Amino acid sequence: MNNNDIISVFNQAAAELKNIRVNYHGTFALTNPRIFSAAASYLKVVWLNAATGLHSSRYPELLTCIGRINQVEALFMTLDKQIVDNAINFYGINSPDNLDALLMAHIAFKGISQFAAVEDKYAFPANEQINRELLTAELEAASELLRVTYKILRDE
Repeated sequence: MNNNDIISVFNQAAAELKNIRVNYHGTFALTNPRIFSAAASYLKVVWLNAATGLHSSRYPELLTCIGRINQVEALFMTLDKQIVDNAINFYGINSPDNLDALLMAHIAFKGISQFAAVEDKYAFPANEQINRELLTAELEAASELLRVTYKILRDE
């Protein structure tokens, strides 16, 4: 897996979601209809890369956030299934629990990326092999996807 693919998948998923929203009550064709399945998997990968690189004893909230990440992953898998079944229904996935999970996951990804930008090489002392710049870019792309998803589902 090329890590630049992760950023590309997040960006494509955000673009596809915007396309769905603009044409929600009409007809539309998606460039990559299975993008949300890939985005769901990559969200977990990026989260685990970031969370395991940080000292979890200093950031215990990371351990509690995994439930929100899992919930967002399930939301994207549900959206993927809706697309495959050609039955997209935002009302089926915009529950208050899903919106809370999206918002909290967005805040978590954004917070870690900002922390990494400030702390630079000290951000991930538990894993010296990690490419901090690439991980920060992945965190930013994930955060943006979650923000876009939250706003679109909240407005439905």
